[in-house]
Amino acid sequence: GCLGYGDCFRACPFDAINMNDNGLPVIDEEKCTGCEKCVVACPRGVIGMRPNTALVQVRCLSEDRGAAVRKICTTGCIGCGLCAKACPFDAITVENNLASIDYSKCRNCGLCVAKCPTKAIVGQLEGRPKACIGEDCIGCTICKKACPVDAISGELKSPHRVDPAKCVSCGLCVEKCPKNTITMQ
Repeated sequence: GCLGYGDCFRACPFDAINMNDNGLPVIDEEKCTGCEKCVVACPRGVIGMRPNTALVQVRCLSEDRGAAVRKICTTGCIGCGLCAKACPFDAITVENNLASIDYSKCRNCGLCVAKCPTKAIVGQLEGRPKACIGEDCIGCTICKKACPVDAISGELKSPHRVDPAKCVSCGLCVEKCPKNTITMQ
C-alpha cells in the first residue's frame, strides 16, 4: 500500500525514517520517539504505532477477501483466523478479513507467527528468554497445566523440566508457580 513518496520521511523531526532502495520507508526504532507525525502524514494510512515491547505484528492492512488478496500479494492477510485460534491469550481478532493484535493481551509467544499461512504476521522472536525451573520445584504440576505448548514435563511430586525447544517464552508458568521457582533465562 505504500506509494513511496516519502511523506513520512519528511514529517519525521527525529531522522528516524529513511527510504530504502525500493523506495519504501524503514523506521529506526532506536530514534523513533512515537510522536506519530509519520502516521498523520502517511496518505495511505499504512503506518501504525505499536508498543516497543511488541515483538509480533501484522504486516498487512488489506481488508479485501482472501482470494482478492492472493491475486495481488503472496504475504497479505487472508482473514483465515488461524492466528486467532492459535493464540492462547485471546490477543488476536479477525475483523473485516484482517487480523489485529491487542498488545495489552499479547505475550509475544509467536504461536500466531507459526500458524499464519501467508506470513502476514511476523515476529522478532530470536533470543527471547526461556523458562527455567529451579531446584525448589515441588512437582505440583500447576506450571505443566498452564503451559499452552506442553513444554513442561514431570510427574506429580517430582521436579519438572522445561524443554527449551518447545518453550515460547510466554511466562505463564512463572506467574502460576506457587513456589516462585521458575525464572526466565
